[in-house]
Amino acid sequence: MNIQQRRAATLGLVALAMNVLACSCLLQADPTPTPYTIPDSFTYVEEPTLGLSFIAPADWERIVQEWPLAPDNDDYSSIQYYTTTSSYPLSIQFVAAPEQPLADNQELYALLLHSGRLDSGALYDIRVLEDIPDLVVDGQPAFGFTHIEAYPRPPELYCISITFAGPDDRAYVVSWSAREDYEGTVKSIYETMIGTIRFLD
Repeated sequence: MNIQQRRAATLGLVALAMNVLACSCLLQADPTPTPYTIPDSFTYVEEPTLGLSFIAPADWERIVQEWPLAPDNDDYSSIQYYTTTSSYPLSIQFVAAPEQPLADNQELYALLLHSGRLDSGALYDIRVLEDIPDLVVDGQPAFGFTHIEAYPRPPELYCISITFAGPDDRAYVVSWSAREDYEGTVKSIYETMIGTIRFLD
C-alpha cells in the first residue's frame, strides 16, 4: 500500500469514527426516552435463583443519565429499573432521598435484586407507588408489574409492600414486616413475588 492509499484509508477511518461519535452524541442528547418501555439495548443478567433477568450494573450509569426525574415528586430523585420474567415485564421504580448518594442506593439495589437481601448496615422502607401506569412493551400493554419506592427509615422496623396489577384490573398486594430477620424476609418476598406473577399468568 503506497502513501496515497494509506492516507485515503486513514481519512476513511477518521470519517467513520466521526460519524460513530456523532451518532453517539445524538443518542445521548435525547433526555426523555419513552417511559415504561423496556429498552432492547441494555445488557441483561440472568438470576437463576429468582428466575428473573436484570439489567447489568454496567448500564446503571446510562439509566441515571437518560431517565428523567419523577415529575410529581420534587423531593426525590428516581430511576426506572426494568426486569423481565418468563412472560410478564416487571417495572420497579427506586426512589431515593436527596441526602442519600445515588451510588450508595445502587449498591443497596444490587444487594436487594441480585442477592435477595439488603445491606445489613442500611435498612430502607420500601413502599408501593400509588399511581401504577400502564407498562407498554412493543406497543402492547403488559401486566404483572409493580412499582416500588424506597427511602431510609428507623432501623427498628423494616417493611415491604408490593402491588401487582393483574390482567383483570385487580390489584394484588403482598406486604411483609420484620424487626430482625429482614434478610430472610426479602428472600421470601421474591419467592412469593414470582409465584404471584406465575399465578396471574
